[in-house]
Amino acid sequence: MLLLLPNTLTAVAIAVTATLSVSSARNMWSTFHAFRSTPGSFKTPATAAELLRQLQECSRKESLNLFLHASRVPSIQDIEGAWDGVLLENNGWIMTEVSQLLTHKLFSKGRRWNGKTFQDQNRGINRFTTKTSTTEFDHTFDYQIETSALCKDQKSLVLRYNKYQKIGSGGWTSLLWRSMVDEIRLLDCVNGECVLIGIGSMGWSGGMYNGSRK
Repeated sequence: MLLLLPNTLTAVAIAVTATLSVSSARNMWSTFHAFRSTPGSFKTPATAAELLRQLQECSRKESLNLFLHASRVPSIQDIEGAWDGVLLENNGWIMTEVSQLLTHKLFSKGRRWNGKTFQDQNRGINRFTTKTSTTEFDHTFDYQIETSALCKDQKSLVLRYNKYQKIGSGGWTSLLWRSMVDEIRLLDCVNGECVLIGIGSMGWSGGMYNGSRK
C-alpha cells in the first residue's frame, strides 16, 4: 500500500525533520567544543539547593564543562538510595522541548519522571509521579563504574537499560530505550551535600554527543 501525504503535510514533515537535524547538530557541536574548552572557574556552592539553582541557570555548554572538569566519580556507597531528578536546559527551546517530550511523555508513559532509586546488586529503577501524585517505578537499569563515552581518560557511573527493555512487557516504545545509556558524576557542596549531574542519550539519536542533561 502506498501512503501519499498532501503537499502541506509533506512540507511540514520536511521542515520538522530539518529543524531537529540542525538542533541535534548544534548539540553535538557544543559537546565537542566543551571538550576543547578550558575548565571554567567554579565556586563550590554551600548547599545542594544553591547548586541546583546554579545548574538550572547554566547553558548546556557550561554544565558540560562542570560535568567534565568539576565533578567526581561517585562510589557505589555515595549513590545508593532515592534521588530526586530534574531536566536541565538542552541548548535552546527546541531540544529542551524534545527532551521534555521524550522523558515526561514517552519514557514515563504519561507520568512525570522525578528521579531514580539506586538499589543493591548494582541495579536501579526510575521513579515517576502520576496525575494523582502517587509514585510509581518503571524502567530498571544496571549500573557500574566504566570508562566515560564522552572522555576516554575519565570514569563515570554508567547506567544501561537494554537488558530490561522488552516489547512483550513494555510495548513498542521499548525499542526506543534499548540503546539508552546514562552517565552520572557527582558535584560536592561545602556543607557535605552533593548533587548528581548526568547525561542521558540513545544510540539512535546520536549517542552521548547529543545527550540531554539531568
